[in-house]
Amino acid sequence: MDATDLLMELTRRYTEPHRRYHDLRHIADMLCKGEALKLSDEQVMAVWFHDAIYDPTSKTNEADSADLAVQKLREIGWSEDRIKVVERVVLDTCGHVPSIEESKKVIDLDLSTLGGSWESYQRNGENIRQEYA
Repeated sequence: MDATDLLMELTRRYTEPHRRYHDLRHIADMLCKGEALKLSDEQVMAVWFHDAIYDPTSKTNEADSADLAVQKLREIGWSEDRIKVVERVVLDTCGHVPSIEESKKVIDLDLSTLGGSWESYQRNGENIRQEYA
């Protein structure tokens, strides 16, 4: 697997038919807003992986997504130190409490929809309800 294959796999995951909010638009929104924050490569990968596995009935999505990140980043040759950062940031998105500095921006981006327009908030809330239906 190379970086292109990884991007294709993540894109496929975020376009799964059951996703209405935790989808490719959510990732694109986070990445676009993140440009102004000068995210590190590890933070960008954490954005990509933080909802890579998403089952509305599961309580282990973030842990499963972190495990997937570890596996896939090893496959493309990332160092263990960098992988550990991505893993920690993804795990921190579960409770939205940063345990390391690198998590702060990613968590802020993940929650940024709550500070958007009322129309956006309503649309996102409806999309989340559809995911859980």
